[in-house]
Amino acid sequence: MTETTTPQGREHSYTLTRVYDAPVEKVWEVWSTPEPFSAVFGARRETLELDVRPGGSFSAEIVTPTGEVHPISGTFPVVEEHRRIVTATSVPMAEEPELMYEDFRDLGDGRTELTIHQTCASAEACEMSRMGSEFLMQSCADYLATA
Repeated sequence: MTETTTPQGREHSYTLTRVYDAPVEKVWEVWSTPEPFSAVFGARRETLELDVRPGGSFSAEIVTPTGEVHPISGTFPVVEEHRRIVTATSVPMAEEPELMYEDFRDLGDGRTELTIHQTCASAEACEMSRMGSEFLMQSCADYLATA
């Protein structure tokens, strides 16, 4: 986990980076298209609404590996195709949405580097988010290996 300077009141953050053996267009598709997104994120397809564009939004019911169901929703304040998605996820009882930065870098050899960075209000929230992001990054790798 990499600690970084964060906005006041948000002292906990993490940064994860992974390289995929897939072109940036394919990795981007996983994070921005309903069918692969549903598979990677564990979203119930019938509940998924996904509009990845600046000002777009998302909502779904996510099923965890243990079978728990959690509703999620939010917006995409920043989307730069094949480069960056900023996800603002609504969090119950929080005054502001949690921002997650997903940066895609085309390595030019059919591989893509994905970096996820998030700042959280507490150490516990940060650890849970980090574990969730690690799961998503592995799930993305598994999906790409079979796509």
